[in-house]
Amino acid sequence: PRAEVPLAALLRSADFALVPLRPSTFDLATLQQTLRPILAARRPGCIVLNSCPARAPEIARTREATQSLGLSLAPVELGERRAYMRAVASGRGVSEFEPAGPAAAEIAALWTYVAGRLANETDNGTGEGGSASIPEGAHFGPDPVSATRAHSSARS
Repeated sequence: PRAEVPLAALLRSADFALVPLRPSTFDLATLQQTLRPILAARRPGCIVLNSCPARAPEIARTREATQSLGLSLAPVELGERRAYMRAVASGRGVSEFEPAGPAAAEIAALWTYVAGRLANETDNGTGEGGSASIPEGAHFGPDPVSATRAHSSARS
């Protein structure tokens, strides 16, 4: 949130802003500051819940708290998994570190969602540096029910 000037410069050339958010009070407290330059730049994007502990009530509260902030919430959540930390420590992404693991499945589902959103932005003529207007709650890409099922089964 304190990097507004560099972030504004980056957003001018960004196709999509992906805002990771942990389901915690501290992260929610800084979210509006983080979103402000993204919304001002009128860039398409979404919030993605990150480091989500299994079956934690904070996840539902965080989902609720993000509903009126001007950027939609991705239907894919990234779990709190050791594979993410271990992959970084090894210098690889989770898809390289543990290709058949649940973390890699989460990243693949997130990419499918983002790719669908990017394709939609381009099809609507809002890609390539144009301003985007994303209706709140809009969904492009994989069916949110399927994504939720994939997320739930990946955590089992």
